[in-house]
Amino acid sequence: MPSHSATIVHTASAASVARCTVRSCLRAWRLDEKELADDACLVATELVANAVQHGAPLPSRRAAPGGAGLLVLVLSVEAERLVIAVEDGAPQRLPVERRPGDEDEHGRGLTLVAALAAERGVEQPSGRRVKRVWAALPLAPSITS
Repeated sequence: MPSHSATIVHTASAASVARCTVRSCLRAWRLDEKELADDACLVATELVANAVQHGAPLPSRRAAPGGAGLLVLVLSVEAERLVIAVEDGAPQRLPVERRPGDEDEHGRGLTLVAALAAERGVEQPSGRRVKRVWAALPLAPSITS
């Protein structure tokens, strides 16, 4: 099963880099069906944006030029699903799905992820000071066959 790991600089532009990475991987894996690609890009954008806004750079990674910290985006195909995961260095700050008001400009990201994902979760690998937030999108039978 294909998988890819990308190191992304922990900055405001990280979500854009994540979208490009997702589209590139899906094309390479021949999983670039438009709806899947759009959903995967949205999920990656929201997970990376949350890691940048509410998380912290990974503690064990070298800093990028200019001193910015890093995140890791992991994409994998497992059991007829596309798994999108983001690792950051704030295991104590778990994601919280909010209920924003109609006029609020922020706070809908995890709600969007929940609507698109078949499964989602948070892992804290033992012995590491990281958090991995992930979501799994179902692959259509026509894509996996």
